[in-house]
This record gives sequence, structure tokens and C-alpha cells, in this order.
Amino acid sequence: MHIAASSTNGLKPLSVTSHLPAVNEGALVGGAFALIEAIGTGHLVWKAGRKKSELDQALVKHAAGRDRFVGGNPEIASLLGERHALSTLLNTWPRDAEAKLLPDWQRDLPESPLSLERTQADLKGVEEKLEKLALDLAEDFEHYIRYEQAANQLAEATDNLHSLGVSAARDSVVQLGGTACNATAAAVKLGAQGVNIAATSVASGAFGIAMGAFHIGAGVLALYQSERRLLDLDAARRQGLDLRTAEGAERVVSDATARHRQSLVEQAARTESAAVRQAHAAGAAVPASAQVEDAASAKELIEIVMHHREKAFQAIEADERKKISRAKLRIGYGATSMVIGAGFVVLAATGTGGILATVLLGVALAFGAFWLTSAVVRFVKDRREANRVAKRDAEAMAMAQRILRERRQPTTEEMRSNRFVAIDAMLSALLNGDRPITGCALTDALVSLGMDANLLEAIRLRSSIRLDSTYAKDREEISQKLRCFASQAQTEALKTAIEGMALRSDEAMLKPLRQLFQDFIEGKTAMRQQYEGRPGVLAFLRERLPEPIWKKVGVGKVVYRPAEPL
Repeated sequence: MHIAASSTNGLKPLSVTSHLPAVNEGALVGGAFALIEAIGTGHLVWKAGRKKSELDQALVKHAAGRDRFVGGNPEIASLLGERHALSTLLNTWPRDAEAKLLPDWQRDLPESPLSLERTQADLKGVEEKLEKLALDLAEDFEHYIRYEQAANQLAEATDNLHSLGVSAARDSVVQLGGTACNATAAAVKLGAQGVNIAATSVASGAFGIAMGAFHIGAGVLALYQSERRLLDLDAARRQGLDLRTAEGAERVVSDATARHRQSLVEQAARTESAAVRQAHAAGAAVPASAQVEDAASAKELIEIVMHHREKAFQAIEADERKKISRAKLRIGYGATSMVIGAGFVVLAATGTGGILATVLLGVALAFGAFWLTSAVVRFVKDRREANRVAKRDAEAMAMAQRILRERRQPTTEEMRSNRFVAIDAMLSALLNGDRPITGCALTDALVSLGMDANLLEAIRLRSSIRLDSTYAKDREEISQKLRCFASQAQTEALKTAIEGMALRSDEAMLKPLRQLFQDFIEGKTAMRQQYEGRPGVLAFLRERLPEPIWKKVGVGKVVYRPAEPL
């Protein structure tokens, strides 16, 4: 309306204030709202940039500890196996009439008798070594978890910052430029001199065209991000594809059973203790019939993992499809805005008005109202969906916590319907040394889906070495020293040290570990691994643009290849 009025000197009814024509006053009010929007967008960009910066800093801060953790320690598995054999040996040790352990045990006539004192000393030595490894691992374990959590969030934060960057350019540079043109034209109406009103009107229309172009750019960027995430999703789904079938799960369990027996044989060959060798050999000779329940549990957990993983992938796919539809709508709106802006430029340059200006104004009003209405509808739908998901997750979490308090084994249906219950069941299976086949098969399945094998090995170690008692002794010693300091600063420093030790208790370490498993079962870890292996924008565009275009710009053939499974 302002461009048409400036070019034709028409449409000038007085406003309520009687100082400016209504069209100019409306432009100034619109400019004020445009300024508010620019400030709001700038604030969102600042928040997104700060979030990405914090994640980048977290990756740098925890990288060294994470690398040490990933490096692993081959001694852990050997010591865990030796301790299990020694514990088994002592559990089967013969007793006298008073149920006391015999000092010696003659198991094989050609061999010298086993000494209870020596066997107990060997077990104590192994446990001391494992405790030292667990203490050394605690800090690196924490670094690893923090690094993985930051890495899983970085992809989304980066895409979000790129999207907001385009919005900032549109709402700040382009929209405020158009607002400045409107303000200049209004100033002319108030008597300002030396301003070419026709040129200002043309410039205002040009900014309108640029606004439409940036809407198209934002839509194309959103389309690109969603299409790439769908490609990443397809690649992630191909990981562990055979685990979706009963035959595939059966094969993993059979392989895990055979490897578990072989590991016992190998551990027996490595150890210097004849008693331990015999215990490992006996464990390897356990008949398959005695491991049926263990194998059945392994297959059930693998099926539940794949069930929740596929549900998460379906949710990701539905969300990205929705984003693609909205991106296409934004592109259409941007193209229409460019056409309308071009029409206003033509009217301003030629001094044309009348019916053409009225029709163009009506079209602009209709499309603007449509865009605003659709934006409000999308916002309401998204908020309702977010509230529904949050409520459902809160109920599921409460159910999982209730099962944990009851200290009972969840049913198959509970694990299938509640991913938090399934995560606790998985952790319990990995921490349970009494079901080695389940732990071994589940480990194989998780590793094939992209989980770090060192993480699973660390879980075994942390489950076998309880650090609460060790930290409790240290905390008590430090607390006693608090009385020795008169300085408040020294006292506060020691209190901080005690609190830091409390954060590494066995139960406290399970909380971030559950979050890490949640990221994994919800597909975030797999999607991030694919994101990190992306070949770039050119490869994506090459798959969607005709060959002649690439020949003209001098870009050779580039084929998109999904990242290989880690």
C-alpha cells in the first residue's frame, strides 16, 4: 500500500492522529514490529551460537580423557575372568563337619593339593588390581560420557545455528532495510527534502523481493538438512540389519556362546594357577542345555533393542517428513513473495496504480494472512505434540523408577512398551555376571549397532568393583581433616573435593550412563555417527541436479556414500 501510494499520490485518507496518511502510519507500525522481530531473532542466534560454543568447548575439554578411555586396557578382561574363576573355585570349596572351609583341597592325585590361604590371597590380589583399574578408569569414564553427550547434541545445534543464521539475515538485514525505506517515505510526507520517493519505493520493492529470496533460501536449507537426515537414517537402519530377524538374533547368540566358551579356554591357558585353569575348563565344558535360559534372555533383549530402535527411527522419519513439507511450503511462499515484490517494483517504476495496485495489494494481503495463520497452526500443533510427548515420557519414567524400587524383573511387555524400562533391563543384563551369554550376545548386538566396545567393557568393570566403600573411607578421612583448618577457603576446598567424590559413586555414575543408553536406543548416537561421516553439500546436490549443470560449473561426478558402520 505504501509503494502504491508513493507512486500514484493516491490512497491518502487521514489517520487517527491526522498527522500522516494511514498507509504511512501503518508502515511505521509494521516497521516497529519488524524491529522487534529482528531483536528476537538476534537473541535466538546468540543463544544457538552460545549452545554450539559450549558443546565445542565440552568436546575439547573431554577429548583427552575420552581418547584414554577408548584406548582401553586389555588387562581388564583377563583379570575379570581370573577373578570369576577364583570366586567359582572358592564357592565350591569343600567344608568340614562344622561348615568351615578346609585348609587344603586334593582335587587331583597327581597334582599337589590346593591351598585355601593361597587361593584367597590370589583372589585378593586380583581384586586389588581391578579396584586400582576401576579408580583409574573413573575419571576417564566420566570424560567419555560427557564427550559422547556433547557430540550427540552438536549435530542438531549446528543445523539449528545455520537455519537461524538465514533467518537473522532475512529478519535483520533485509526486513530492516525495507523498513528503512518505509520510514524514509514517511519522513518525506512530513516535509523532509532531498529524497527521491520513486527510488525509495523501488528499493522497498527490491527488499521485498530479497525477503522472498531469503524465504526460499531458508526452505532450501531446511529441505537439505531433512533430506540428509533421511539419508543418514537409511544408513543407520542398515547397521545390524540381520538382527531384525529371528535367525539373525539366533546366530548372534550362538556365536556369543561359542566365543564365551573359547574365552574361558584361552583364559585357562594364560593363567599360571592350575586351579584357575581347571575352573575355566569346567566352565567351558558346561552343557548347552544348562545355558538355554541364558540364551533365551539374550534373544529377548536383542529383539527389544531392535524394537525400540525402529520406533525411534520411525519417529525421526515422520518428523523429517513434516519438516520437508513445511520447507516446500516456505519455498512456495518465498517465490510468491518475490513475484509480488517484483510487481510493486514495476508499479513504482512506471507510476502505475489503480486496479492493478488494488489487485496486487489484495494478493499480498491474502498470502500474508495465509502465512501467519499457518504459522500459528503449526506452533499450536507443535506445542500440543511436545506436551503430549513430555507427559508420556514422565509417565514412562515414573513406571521405570517404580520397577527399580520394587527390585523385580520387568515383563517382556513392560520392556517393549517402555524404553526406560528396556534401558534398565539392558544395563542390568550387562552388569549381571551370572548370565555371561546374555551379556556377551547383547554386547555383540550393541557393538554392531555402533556402540563403543570399550564402554561395555568399562560397564563390566564398574559392575564388578563397587567403589562406594572406597570413597566412603576417603571421605571420612578428609572430613576428619576439616577440623585442622582455620581458613574458610581451605575448608570449602575440601568440601568441594568431597562433593566431587560423591558424584563418582556407583549409583551416581548410572545416571549419565542411562542417558547415554537413551541417546543410543533413540537413534541419536547412530544419527550422529552418520552425520560425522557426511561427504558434504556438493555430494548431496550432485545426486539431485542434472549432469549438465555440474559440467558447466566444473564439478566432477560426486557420489554420496553413507558412512560406514563404526
